[in-house]
Amino acid sequence: QRVASNRPKLQKMRNIMMEQIGGEEIISTTVANEWNSIVSSGFLDSIVPSVSEQAAIKAFFTKNYEEMSHMYKYYSAVNSGGQTHTLEYIEYTKFLQETNIFQSLQS
Repeated sequence: QRVASNRPKLQKMRNIMMEQIGGEEIISTTVANEWNSIVSSGFLDSIVPSVSEQAAIKAFFTKNYEEMSHMYKYYSAVNSGGQTHTLEYIEYTKFLQETNIFQSLQS
């Protein structure tokens, strides 16, 4: 609910930020760099061995990267005095509670 109620604010902030940081090209480059880091760590292969499932995950990240980035920044600032470079356990559990992500996966 909280994310949904803040969506108009996030969109306005996105439009302002887009003027400052660039557009789709920068987002595409960032997603590619982040994906390469994930793949090169070897962790992805250990938890998702299927190439087609990895492709689906990459497509999801590519499509939703900008919104996920905003959500990460929002929740990482909850208990960190406004700092957004780490996500603490309490912030992570707040995200899980407010988004009901595990309930939606059970459906």
